[in-house]
Amino acid sequence: MNDEETRRQLNMERRMREWDELRFNRRISALLPVITMVLISFLLMALYGVLQ
Repeated sequence: MNDEETRRQLNMERRMREWDELRFNRRISALLPVITMVLISFLLMALYGVLQ
């Protein structure tokens, strides 16, 4: 009974850790396109300012 409790606790902790890593990876993959779009828009604005 006690071993079962500790095993369940360890499983829950490992699951929470994996969930945190997944959330972090999802946040990074959601931020990458935004950062690239901002950089591209800055480049386009700089080109537009140079052309005018």
